[in-house]
Amino acid sequence: MYSSNDGAQLTLDQGIQAQLAKVGITVNIKSSSWGTFLNVAEAGKAPMDWLGWTQDFPDASDFLNTLFNSNQIPTNNNQNYSNAHVDSWLNTAEYSMDPQLRNQLYGNVTDQVMKDAVWVPIWYDKFTAATQPWVHGFYIPAVSTDPMEWVWISKSHQ
Repeated sequence: MYSSNDGAQLTLDQGIQAQLAKVGITVNIKSSSWGTFLNVAEAGKAPMDWLGWTQDFPDASDFLNTLFNSNQIPTNNNQNYSNAHVDSWLNTAEYSMDPQLRNQLYGNVTDQVMKDAVWVPIWYDKFTAATQPWVHGFYIPAVSTDPMEWVWISKSHQ
């Protein structure tokens, strides 16, 4: 398992290593600097690694097409996953204007990717924030858009 040599990341990796050992899977951790790790992972040369993905725009294609289409190997699809059925479903769904068809196709993709165990979802972060009454315009975005562009401060406007 390739990993960056960040202390928190190594702790998470060692936890995964210990959990997999309980079911008879031996994982050796190979840690390196973030830059080296990213170069190996994005070149599709890490047999196992831990990366995350944050939604850029609110559509299933942002996750599924980007991460599991063969045409995204190796940079985004760094597990080198290739399945002709998945590619066909993704390519059809990406350009379809029929929401029911898209949902069906993306459902097929999700089911197949999970059956093939390409990724093992661990968690999805939930963002929490606290502000003062004089902080205006702040919101928690549905996707990774930075809300700070809209924030303004005025203690007189409460």
